[in-house]
Amino acid sequence: MNNGEIPGYTQFISTRLEELMKLAGLTVAGLARFINISEPYMHSLINGNRQLTAELANRAGSLFNIDGANILRPAYRLPKSAKKSKYLSNFYDENKNVTSYFSTHYEQKPAFYIENELYHTDIFDSPIYIWELRDHCVANNKKYSSKQLSQILNYMVDRGLLKKKKRSIKLKNGSYGKRKVDVFFKPNLKLMKFTGGKI
Repeated sequence: MNNGEIPGYTQFISTRLEELMKLAGLTVAGLARFINISEPYMHSLINGNRQLTAELANRAGSLFNIDGANILRPAYRLPKSAKKSKYLSNFYDENKNVTSYFSTHYEQKPAFYIENELYHTDIFDSPIYIWELRDHCVANNKKYSSKQLSQILNYMVDRGLLKKKKRSIKLKNGSYGKRKVDVFFKPNLKLMKFTGGKI
């Protein structure tokens, strides 16, 4: 049995990556850039759609001055000294103007909430309209405009984190209008025909 087949191990890896981000003060995009993988790949690791290999764990470990094998061990606690890595310090210096990499500068922005919190829930597992996302945010005490959300979602599409399709507009009473608008969803979602019209 490999690690990926151990009950609860996938969730452990997700938690471990979140621990690394918190320790280093990095966002998902920041950690992906730091260990030199794509942002969609990093999201796949966090979502449990891919396994964190020993090779990648060793790469991450070397950058944090940690034995990569320890990153994969549930009993191992990440040392606070890891945030003092010279590689991390250099990364901060070289990317100080890229605020989306650093949670300390980015966590209050709408994009941080959408990309680092909502993205790892099931909200994008089915096509969602911008007004539905806005209502969800309001229900969680996050008040963002449709324009803000549109910009964030389209930027996520550009980076391969989401896809979009045109659908008949869904009204709040549950019926559909004639105007076509974008819906957003995760790339691995297979869309089917539905009441609102053809995909």
